[in-house]
Amino acid sequence: HRMPLADRLGWDARPSSAGELADLCEELILRANAIRMTLPEDENGVVAPPFATEEVLALIPAAYEKLSDTIEWMGGRYAAPKPVLASRPMCFTEITGIFSPFTLEANVNVAVPYPLLGANAAHEAAHQRGFAREDEANFIAFMACRASDDEYLTYSGLLLAAIHAMNALYGADQDAHRTLHALYCEG
Repeated sequence: HRMPLADRLGWDARPSSAGELADLCEELILRANAIRMTLPEDENGVVAPPFATEEVLALIPAAYEKLSDTIEWMGGRYAAPKPVLASRPMCFTEITGIFSPFTLEANVNVAVPYPLLGANAAHEAAHQRGFAREDEANFIAFMACRASDDEYLTYSGLLLAAIHAMNALYGADQDAHRTLHALYCEG
């Protein structure tokens, strides 16, 4: 029964046209590509962890504090998300995180592909701040990652946003989706 995020931010949330969605997807892809080219890779060409999993999770409170510079009520004193001990088995359920309303803890499946770890942690932290809707938690995670000073976290948020936006574009305009999908950098 919480007021929708768009209302709380004072934004006009209306359905977008396929053209607007395509423009958004292009911007997200180009921004993600630019950052992706600066990130270290492993021997398989995948983004190599610039730091340990616990360090990624520790970046999340600072990202939200930075976001609170523009959206004041996004700040506050919250613990960093915690790694789930049974992350590997959790992958079989396709669950990337769990928020516990009883302990107010954000818990993250740390066996997900590394490039999405930061965004998934930021998503669970959005639940920790009282946003239960999955789409709103994803958008808040994107905003927090984008506000971060860390390039890896920014990339992770852009990747999450591009995946969801491109999925929506596929449903609206498959030709535009195919054209924009070709813009993805190899990494």
